[in-house]
Amino acid sequence: MTTIDSFHLSDPGQKRANNEDAAGAFEPKSARQLKQSGRLYIVADGLGGHQMGEQASAQIVETLLKVYY
Repeated sequence: MTTIDSFHLSDPGQKRANNEDAAGAFEPKSARQLKQSGRLYIVADGLGGHQMGEQASAQIVETLLKVYY
């Protein structure tokens, strides 16, 4: 089974001191799991400046990974 190595890199930009973005990925552990569900890559924009944006983006990544797999 072919695997994909991935990483994420994010920057808050010049306007914000805090980066509220989140990302996650799921790489299947078996060929059967790959055929059944594929791979999942998630990018969640934290909408800088909104209250609890960092927690919201992290929570959606965590939730999608749990629910999808």
